[in-house]
Amino acid sequence: MNNSEVQDVVVNNMKDDAAKELLNVRHDHNVYINLLKDLIVQCSSTWLSVSDAVV
Repeated sequence: MNNSEVQDVVVNNMKDDAAKELLNVRHDHNVYINLLKDLIVQCSSTWLSVSDAVV
């Protein structure tokens, strides 16, 4: 396997693991809300970093 294929396997495994964890999180409202808040902050931060790099 080349480096790109290895990265694909790692990313796909991480996505599968995250999907399984989300099934558990959806049953706990507080954990779910905190996860959503964290994701919004992370996306906003990433967007700001990208927009700063483009300018």
